[in-house]
Amino acid sequence: MCMRKRIPVYIKVRRDCQLVYRHYRASPQAGMGIDCLPLAGFHEELAFLRLDSRPLADIALCGASSASSFSGGGFSIPRPYDVIGHQIRGRFEIREYKDIEDPTLEKVDFDHAFLLDKKKWESALSQMTLAHADELEACKVSVKVGECDLYFSSTDIEALKRETEQGRELFKYPYKHKDRMPGIYWMFQASYALNCLKTISTDKEVEDFLKKSPKNTYRYKSRRTARKFVWPNPDREKGGGDRGDINLEDLGDSIEITEYKFPFTSKWLSLIFVIADWWADIVVNEPDAKIMTLIKEFDRYKFGGLEIGDLVYLISGSRVTHEVAALFDEYLMSTGRRARSIVEGRPKRTSATGRNPSQR
Repeated sequence: MCMRKRIPVYIKVRRDCQLVYRHYRASPQAGMGIDCLPLAGFHEELAFLRLDSRPLADIALCGASSASSFSGGGFSIPRPYDVIGHQIRGRFEIREYKDIEDPTLEKVDFDHAFLLDKKKWESALSQMTLAHADELEACKVSVKVGECDLYFSSTDIEALKRETEQGRELFKYPYKHKDRMPGIYWMFQASYALNCLKTISTDKEVEDFLKKSPKNTYRYKSRRTARKFVWPNPDREKGGGDRGDINLEDLGDSIEITEYKFPFTSKWLSLIFVIADWWADIVVNEPDAKIMTLIKEFDRYKFGGLEIGDLVYLISGSRVTHEVAALFDEYLMSTGRRARSIVEGRPKRTSATGRNPSQR
């Protein structure tokens, strides 16, 4: 997401043991006849360096990377100081620092920068047996970078939150049924906002996010089921006892499960994507396919109760009728299982005389 949206990502400099050496351009004094002056030197206050796309790609795929050079700038935490001299051989000012009373971040631009081992550099300065460029090269360090080492500017975080609040597409939806099944699409986006961006964090905020969907996306109280499966570990016992567990790797060779798994979705939401994609193909190839086929598919994958009725509506666009629900009850009982209503407000069964069986 950061790479796609070109959001700057930074790592923090260990200023106790690292030095930043940068190549940059500065405006020359008037009358020199040149537009900019290439310069190089240490920047002791640089605290954050921007990563380029290569280590970010490594982190996205493997969770970790390494970085030895940087471009595109960074941020410093300026410290007030007085210059009391210059160290010509070391190429930096001799400064007397004061206490920081008002910490701020300051943007720093450069063409190229790299990190040096501070201890090795100080040792090299005392020896000076090599040329300056060779000494710099010998003191370069590469740092390991993981997800927990990444920093973002607060303005970019706020922009992401505003984007979430406005309900825009946060992560590209990979399936063709986006317009046919908007309820499933919005579950996907809400899951990303909740479990990856973390711009929403409560059940109410998930509910409010889903409410931003187009009118009639979640009819017949289907938002309750959508909200449940957005969470990383939905309660599979609530409303009817344990429904059993699934293993996505056991769905068969005909299903390429990697196309349905994401770091921010539960296995149950991934399974909903599998069924949604399957039904989209069924509708194309068998336009007269019955809703009961879809109901039994959810049952086969251990969904149950009202969540089946809700998900059938979100995928097919058709509400399960009481008559179809009654047929599904008969199917469940024929397999030795207890019938559980998959639609709400179902009328009580009556005897052949029209009376409720309890009145006999």
